[in-house]
Amino acid sequence: MLETAKDGGGNLYLNVVAGINGDWEELRRHLAEMDTKAAYLRIFEMSLSPACSQPLWEIEAYKRQAAAWPLPADPYARLDFETFRSWMAIYEQVMRDQGLVGRRPRSIVGLDDTEASG
Repeated sequence: MLETAKDGGGNLYLNVVAGINGDWEELRRHLAEMDTKAAYLRIFEMSLSPACSQPLWEIEAYKRQAAAWPLPADPYARLDFETFRSWMAIYEQVMRDQGLVGRRPRSIVGLDDTEASG
């Protein structure tokens, strides 16, 4: 999971893409099955936070959500469907704001803005 940067500087980065993708799909599955334990949201937060430019719990949208609908301390506590879904919506907003979703990577060979608009 930890890899050395290829620039030779010895910097390390955490490859979080697979974790975020897998955990997001797990959240969707749990929501569809009405298995809405608080622990599932907390697990996703541990995947999402390292991918953000600052810790997740310091991001304003997250702080507003936590103030309005705090997650229960008991990880086995179940949330109602809409509360669980609202947390997922905040995570999606954070991912969009952080540039993690909703943008096509320019590094994909053969794709550029002119091809996408034409």
